[in-house]
Amino acid sequence: MQIIILHWDDVVLGSHKKKKNAPIIFNLTGIEGYKGRADQRQKLFSMITKENYQEMQERIKFLPSDDTVEGSTNFGKFIEYFSMDDSEWIQIINKDLEE
Repeated sequence: MQIIILHWDDVVLGSHKKKKNAPIIFNLTGIEGYKGRADQRQKLFSMITKENYQEMQERIKFLPSDDTVEGSTNFGKFIEYFSMDDSEWIQIINKDLEE
């Protein structure tokens, strides 16, 4: 949820609990009582646009990558790779997996 929330604002979630994050999700998206139901996820994901995806890419760069720090993630590195024109990194991973 941390990555998804970054599409709308620079918020660091203090918990993985849906009940605790529901008010934050409501404030940013208008989805009331978020519990992760299929209809709620579909509505949430439908709100992701090219514009707010690009905003998320910028916001994620500022999150810590140290997994001992609350709100940290290594997803920023993946976003960086996914956005590259050069796909050599995929070939390196595939080669390592084959060995």
